[in-house]
Amino acid sequence: MQTESVKVGDLVYIVSSKQQQPLPNQTKGVIFSQIDDDWFRVYITWDEHNRMQDFPRWMLEKIT
Repeated sequence: MQTESVKVGDLVYIVSSKQQQPLPNQTKGVIFSQIDDDWFRVYITWDEHNRMQDFPRWMLEKIT
């Protein structure tokens, strides 16, 4: 599913294990910080909302 490694500052899609590709209106975020080798804190936005949330590496698909 993921082809490129993500790092702090990257714009990413948040995907689930049931998806092969991100959907056009998929939740997007910016990687704010790296917690450990496999977890990242991501600033996400959707509609009129935003928040910081932690995600594992496998749920983050870099937007190129």
